[in-house]
Amino acid sequence: MSCPEKTFSSIANTECEDCTSDCKKCDSAFNCLECNLPLWTFVNYGICKASCDEKDFFKWNDNKCYECTSPCTKCADFKGCVGCKDGYHLESGKCVEHDGGITILGIFFVIFMAISALILPCLVRLAYKM
Repeated sequence: MSCPEKTFSSIANTECEDCTSDCKKCDSAFNCLECNLPLWTFVNYGICKASCDEKDFFKWNDNKCYECTSPCTKCADFKGCVGCKDGYHLESGKCVEHDGGITILGIFFVIFMAISALILPCLVRLAYKM
């Protein structure tokens, strides 16, 4: 059964039922596929909203919100994370798991401390001789 805009075919496929008032096209009373378009109205998990949720991003070509892929907590698109869940850090737009290993900064700190431990006693002896 083919139904006009703003309606959908009932489960029994015998009549057309109304979509919600903010919905232009739906496949059930609870799943909007396309919103009436006052500017900036998006489909977000079957519901028309003024904006996407924080963990989602907006895709212009189909006017819908999509969930960021895990482990992103915020994203600009399917590929570009701007926030990561705990245990991950952002690296070139991707969330990378912390490996628990030593970082470059950690290596420099260890080298600095080792050199300081060797040089400091010499400096103290030199200061006492003066």
